[in-house]
Amino acid sequence: MVFSLQPCQPADAANIATVIVTAWNTNWHWRYHWEDLSIEKVIEWATKRFPWVLVTTERERKRHQKAVEISTGEVVGYARWLLPPASELANKDIWLEAQAAEPSPEDLKLFERNMQEWPLPNFKSSEMIAFRASGLAEAEKRVMINGPFIST
Repeated sequence: MVFSLQPCQPADAANIATVIVTAWNTNWHWRYHWEDLSIEKVIEWATKRFPWVLVTTERERKRHQKAVEISTGEVVGYARWLLPPASELANKDIWLEAQAAEPSPEDLKLFERNMQEWPLPNFKSSEMIAFRASGLAEAEKRVMINGPFIST
């Protein structure tokens, strides 16, 4: 297989949701939280919510790429990158080709409506998710102490 790394846009939501959910579904711990939902339902939920997250949640710092298998055009991977805060960077216009495009006002309203109409499902154990998320946040803080990691 030969891959191409390309930026992500809201129109990629269904393909990226499929890749992400299918990959995470191989992890028993992740699957445990969704046991009462089918993988198809989780993909549908993620497809509806992904555009809002892509264009609003820390858009200035986040970069998104998809891996596309060149011969088929199939999305086979996804990566989200988090840049250091802009105050730590000499040039704030870094790697813009991997930043989601600014949505039109109409698209932004649609993405927000989808986000509201597709709220987070009830997890079996939100305490476990919060516990794991806090550990990841602490690890990120420790790693970022030695930054910045990108220079121009």
